[in-house]
Amino acid sequence: GLLSWLPWSGTLSGYLTSIPTSSLSTYLTIDWLSDEHESVMLEILGKDVHELDRIIIRDALFYTILTSAYTNRYNYSTDHHYDWLRDLGIQLRTEKSQLLTIAHLADQHHWVAVVIDFASEQIFIGDSMSSDLSIGSQMRCVLDWWINAHMLQQFTYHRLPITVQHDGYSCGLLAWNAIAHHLDPERYTLISPLQVKDERIQVLLTLAR
Repeated sequence: GLLSWLPWSGTLSGYLTSIPTSSLSTYLTIDWLSDEHESVMLEILGKDVHELDRIIIRDALFYTILTSAYTNRYNYSTDHHYDWLRDLGIQLRTEKSQLLTIAHLADQHHWVAVVIDFASEQIFIGDSMSSDLSIGSQMRCVLDWWINAHMLQQFTYHRLPITVQHDGYSCGLLAWNAIAHHLDPERYTLISPLQVKDERIQVLLTLAR
């Protein structure tokens, strides 16, 4: 099959995310997905929806970088390390675009889906551990700070539709599925929690093509 043609040494080709091909076997297990796994999944999605206007997809390290910028917020406007982040904020504000990413909550070892819509001035959070809107005070502080650094308006928070997980390992796949469903609900339906293992295999088959 397809997997027999996939080299199990070196790094995956055709993607910006640098991920060892040997790590792809994680998709066949119930092991927790790393930021490399999440980022390459977001790249798959980006290729699928590249024709959509005003959509910016950032990798799974984006929120971690944003948190670092928040910690160093008093130097944000002048620190050259954040030139690209300031440019991104200006682009989102000017184009009224949506930013989509998957955020790692380090204190919970948990992935959540994040959509920041600069047109509607709304933030959508998809947390597979909760059937209600769930956002920690730290995340709210980080997102509010970055938006207020570029816009005067206060964005409102809403729950992003997402499947509620029934185990301890599905958050990464379900966060990705929520982002995909938000972009194209006809093509990407919200999966059943019982389908997570099958969907992980489908991701691997897509990467192996």
